[in-house]
Amino acid sequence: MIVLEALQIIIAPVPPVTMVASGYIFGLLPGTVYTFVGVFLGSGVALLASRTLGRPAAESIVGSEYLEKFQDRLGNHHYFVIALLFAVPGLPHDALCYIAGLTDLDLKKLLVVISLARIPVTVGLVLTGSSIASSRIDTAVLVLGLFGAIGFVSARNQRKLVKMGGNIRRKVS
Repeated sequence: MIVLEALQIIIAPVPPVTMVASGYIFGLLPGTVYTFVGVFLGSGVALLASRTLGRPAAESIVGSEYLEKFQDRLGNHHYFVIALLFAVPGLPHDALCYIAGLTDLDLKKLLVVISLARIPVTVGLVLTGSSIASSRIDTAVLVLGLFGAIGFVSARNQRKLVKMGGNIRRKVS
């Protein structure tokens, strides 16, 4: 499952089906651990690949639509803004790894920030799979509904979130 999660990020940035499957197969705690390790490895490879191979490689993997849409918003913002984007469910996190790799930010710090910011969404999706496996459909629907609502509101307000994150960073600095 670790390898599948890493490959899902590296090869085919698609919705996180492997996270839900991990919860279904292994349960909440082991599924979360396996998924997190895969997310860490896959994110690291994606960051390194886009940093090393550059924009053309990142564009061929994530597509010009996502690259154009998010590169402006990501820019070379502080890590806080990047963490904010990765913490929001529903955004294309795997594609954002490739885009974040194009920034001038330190790769090691970037990997830590991205990995930590992805924990809530990872746990929620693994919990969804675990809940389905144990016939707690109400929990799965609640988590997915909550993530859907947060994702919808966040997607409609992405520019405001990035601006807010930049303002918070300036006040803290």
